Amino acid sequence: MSLLGFDHVFADAVECTVASGVMASVVLLPVLVLLKVVAFLDMPHQRETDLWDIAAVMAFYESEGERRFTEEVIASGVDYDSAGAYLLGMDLARLCTAPDERSAVEQFLEQISDEDSATHNLFVRRGRPRFDEADRTVQRQITAIVSGFQKGRRDEP
Repeated sequence: MSLLGFDHVFADAVECTVASGVMASVVLLPVLVLLKVVAFLDMPHQRETDLWDIAAVMAFYESEGERRFTEEVIASGVDYDSAGAYLLGMDLARLCTAPDERSAVEQFLEQISDEDSATHNLFVRRGRPRFDEADRTVQRQITAIVSGFQKGRRDEP
């Protein structure tokens, strides 16, 4: 079991009120996605449910608030349904400062982008918002997360 990315769990956690007077440290979604990417890459046949989780985060990421409507997102050309994936890609790129973290995310993105790979087919099947939804929505989200990750990498200092 790889512990790659685990240092972010505590270093990047935020304090949230979970009940009246009760605070808890909560992991940020990009950190959770990084951990799920690493877990899937370690044991792909045993961690297929991580694909559903990652696809769900891609679909709903930053759907609350105004971030999907920023100039940066509009300039990227992604549609609203793919904007969360684009932003997640950017945030993952900013999070993954260590070369081995970047490499793991790049490997995962390559696998889900390769239309001939088993990982891609599983991801598309798991990533459909509804069973009657066309695969094109998931394909656009895959393209958007890759684009966001590349953009985030270019924006690095």
